Amino acid sequence: MMVLQILLFILMLGILIALHELGHFLAAKAFNVYVFEFAVGMGPKVIQKKGKETKYTLRLLPVGGYVAMLGEQEDVPEDVVVTEDMKVRSLKSINRGKKAVIMSAGIIVNLLLGLVIFALGNLATTQTQLTTALNVNATSVAYDAGLRDGNRLHFVEVVLDGGVLQSFGTATISSQSDKTYYVLFQPKTFADLTFGEQNIMLIDQTVTSIYQSEKVYKIAAEDEVTLNFSYLVGESEEGFIKNDVTLTLTAIAEGETYVLPNFGLTLSKYEFHYSFTEAMNQTGKDFITSVTAVARGLASLFTPSGIGNVSGPVGIFTQVSGALVNFGIGQYLFYWGLISVNLALFNLLPFPGLDGWHLVVTAFEAATRKEINPKIKNIVSTIGLILLLGLSFVILLKDIIGLF
Repeated sequence: MMVLQILLFILMLGILIALHELGHFLAAKAFNVYVFEFAVGMGPKVIQKKGKETKYTLRLLPVGGYVAMLGEQEDVPEDVVVTEDMKVRSLKSINRGKKAVIMSAGIIVNLLLGLVIFALGNLATTQTQLTTALNVNATSVAYDAGLRDGNRLHFVEVVLDGGVLQSFGTATISSQSDKTYYVLFQPKTFADLTFGEQNIMLIDQTVTSIYQSEKVYKIAAEDEVTLNFSYLVGESEEGFIKNDVTLTLTAIAEGETYVLPNFGLTLSKYEFHYSFTEAMNQTGKDFITSVTAVARGLASLFTPSGIGNVSGPVGIFTQVSGALVNFGIGQYLFYWGLISVNLALFNLLPFPGLDGWHLVVTAFEAATRKEINPKIKNIVSTIGLILLLGLSFVILLKDIIGLF
């Protein structure tokens, strides 16, 4: 099963990268720019096929790709002799507007692809929605506190930088008496919607951003946690009666960690399908949510805790494969739409080696009507690529360490 998930992940990631590079390639061909190589992946060649003028290459590492065009760099492949006819098809020979289109084509493709994936997930899959209605175990502390089947939890939205938390109560901890925490219900799978153990998360109320992972409290041995939350009794919103309840729970061991015990509550869920109009509306919401989340996430890279908020291929695989197994194909597709948007906005960053850098250079040259020395551009791009590879390695190590 794990092998199949890995292969599926590599295939899906390869498709996103291939379509990104295909955007650059088709735009270059549309403007008659000579393309030496269309490559998916980085590192050693696995497969290569020579077309009329372009080499199509699949490389070993599914972490990128490129379209090598005449005029993009000073060097040309050793097996290519640049003729006078080819020179007029150089990237340098077209106007900067067309050059900007070529450089941004991959970004545009990934944004459109994200929309398509969101639409597919909303149109073609069964949606699962959680309700606030509860099932209550008759032998639990929650039942003893007065909760019954059909009661509803009262959730409160906590607006933070980068997103919104859905908190159903507050908590104090015996070892942290000077602090108060938001209590979140974070189910790891639709198959287990019970309140307790790994499904409960405590976050310090001083949190200001969803990226402050250090604000999540790790429950310790012998912690006594006092939960304060409200539940609603009644048949309709107009007739709900709000009741407050307090539960005191003692941490229990779960493997090498400590968690809160199950306190007898389980959320209800139901399944449905969107109509076409509903699916399109939800697709728009998914797209806007993803663009906003990714933009804020990229901005957090430039904060002291930035690296801690970023995942590489290993971390992304863990999240995506978990979504497929635990939440179904709809959530799985949502993640891939999000990843496609992520690829687009990441490449838009004005960092040497990325598409955004080439767009900035093109805009600068257009504004000044002067071309930057090609050797300087190549040196800066090479340094940027080395830094990106170094950053990727650091993130990879972080993700691997996080598995243990």
